[in-house]
This record gives sequence, C-alpha cells and structure tokens, in this order.
Amino acid sequence: MQFDYELNYFDCQSCDGKIHCKECSAKVPELLARFGDVAVLEADTVKKVLRLEMPPEREDEVLDALEEMRFFAD
Repeated sequence: MQFDYELNYFDCQSCDGKIHCKECSAKVPELLARFGDVAVLEADTVKKVLRLEMPPEREDEVLDALEEMRFFAD
C-alpha cells in the first residue's frame, strides 16, 4: 500500500545554503533501508514529499522510527 507524507527532514532544514538538496534527499532511502519491506518511491526534500510503499500493518512502526530520525521535524 502506498503512503504519502510531508517530509521536513531536519538535516535539510538546518542547511542555510540549500546547496545539498540532492545529497540530503538521497540520505532518506539509506536511512529507511533497515525496513526490508518498505520501498521508498519518492523522497524529495525540496518538494517536501515522502512516498512509501509498505504493508499497512507496518505504518505505525515506520512512522515512529521516522519521527525519531526527525523526518517530520518542524
């Protein structure tokens, strides 16, 4: 099942120059690799989009982990 979230990744928000957007976006799939059954369909820190495909029963666990990794930081 596909899930869409607003991505406010902390590392990106702390970057004043906004010159590392591609590198920052590329970190997202690397950080989510620990979840074997979660596929990153899109991770774009500029558009603030995170699109995942995963079993619905894993959503709470994955969201908790994403919050700990500060993917949804304000």
